[in-house]
Amino acid sequence: MKSYRRPRKIMSVLMILITLFLLISCGGGGGSTTPPPPPPPPPTLMLPPAGNGMVVEGNGIVVGVEDKYAWASLDLKTWTRVQLPLTSAGDDIRSAVYGNGAFIVTTNGDYVLRSTDGVTWSKHTVYPSLSLTFGNGVFVGTAQNGIIVTSSDGKSWTDQTTVSTLLSGVTFCNKIFLAKTSENRIMTSPDEMTWTVNTPSQTIPDLSCANNTFIGFRQNGSLLQIVSSKDGVNWTVNEDTVSSSPEAFRRVANLSYGNGVYVGMAVMCGLKTCWVDIISSTNITNWTLAKDAGLSQHSSIAYGNGVFVAVTNWNYFMYWYASFASVDGINWTTIDPPVPLSNAYFVKDAFLNFGDGSISTSPNGVNWTVVSANYSKSYTVDAKTNASSNSWLDTGFSVVPNGKLTIKATGSACFGPGLCEGPDGSTSVPLNQGCKVGSLIGKIDNGQPFCIGSSYEQTMSTSGKLMLAYNDTDSSNNTGSFDVTVTLTK
Repeated sequence: MKSYRRPRKIMSVLMILITLFLLISCGGGGGSTTPPPPPPPPPTLMLPPAGNGMVVEGNGIVVGVEDKYAWASLDLKTWTRVQLPLTSAGDDIRSAVYGNGAFIVTTNGDYVLRSTDGVTWSKHTVYPSLSLTFGNGVFVGTAQNGIIVTSSDGKSWTDQTTVSTLLSGVTFCNKIFLAKTSENRIMTSPDEMTWTVNTPSQTIPDLSCANNTFIGFRQNGSLLQIVSSKDGVNWTVNEDTVSSSPEAFRRVANLSYGNGVYVGMAVMCGLKTCWVDIISSTNITNWTLAKDAGLSQHSSIAYGNGVFVAVTNWNYFMYWYASFASVDGINWTTIDPPVPLSNAYFVKDAFLNFGDGSISTSPNGVNWTVVSANYSKSYTVDAKTNASSNSWLDTGFSVVPNGKLTIKATGSACFGPGLCEGPDGSTSVPLNQGCKVGSLIGKIDNGQPFCIGSSYEQTMSTSGKLMLAYNDTDSSNNTGSFDVTVTLTK
């Protein structure tokens, strides 16, 4: 049995810092305060591995859906974006599936959206909040009201069976449809019409399909329990050692399989944070902690061309993202894409990142090309700490050729007593580095500084990381700061 342990020292320091941040942000000990809400749970495995976008491939077309829009492409280079015909502004996208020549998008409304090319979409009535899968030449959906429906074309839907309980989702694996109920009952069908209800002796967690096997994970004290089945009826429960720390294991999300190796993202939660470990196994039973991947609000993993690509990001009172690549699921390399990765998919013999307004591709999971980008990040430039004569702020924000860089800044800072100005700087003293003293300036990597001020917009001709600074030659008596928002569009 292999140990499933994480390096605790770094995470312990991180947790202490986050705890101090929360105490300060909640007012310390000064009176009654309401703590911030906990982060939302990771996405359920019964839905596609999406949070910031979903991608489906079929008939030579790749379709991505996010928010209220759909993108379609034949080559991953040129994309067509259209607005989805949602009934109301409050309707949300739940899942996307391809089958029988049609892309089907489910919503929380009483309809699905259908398209044969990803560009022209039509609405078709069905039960709301449908969880959907495709297999054996038919779409199978489960509604929260306990009804299972089927369709061959995504237009006309037929009720197959009804149960007196909530249905939490459906998946297709090893030529078997499996639906879970809220009462831990499992419904299976080989033909989408005849359903058998079973009540397993153990609790069945959220399930994924890998290597023609239903696989789920749950915590039992300090043990990681792996629940698996080939037919959805006979279940095997194995246990492996998990860290004995007080943090609570939540689930293993986004399981992937390739080259004889299972790789999953194990989500752990404690205090107000969640983070993720990359774990791997060759036999489902024994798992190895391969990589401490950091904070996680959403994670995804994909396999293709002999490579695993794992992505994790966090956007709850701070922004964190990280991406990794591995050929064996054990040894992982941190990758530094031009723009942050939101999701990892493998389509049309290439890795695709789709979500948060950005699209990028990679042949090997390491070298990425930005196709489209539209994302923003915010920073604080301190007049003393980040003075150009002291230490520039390394934003980590990447710019790319032909990408439009937009920077907006507000606030007030002083380069001496009574010498306070906004981001545009002072007109009463000589220029420094060709820009006004006390103004916001920038540079790409270690290139030539350029003036920013309160507003800047430029189409970039190069790639690199953005550096920001308060323009001054002596920071000894500087005070104040600028709030800066940086946006890249392409």
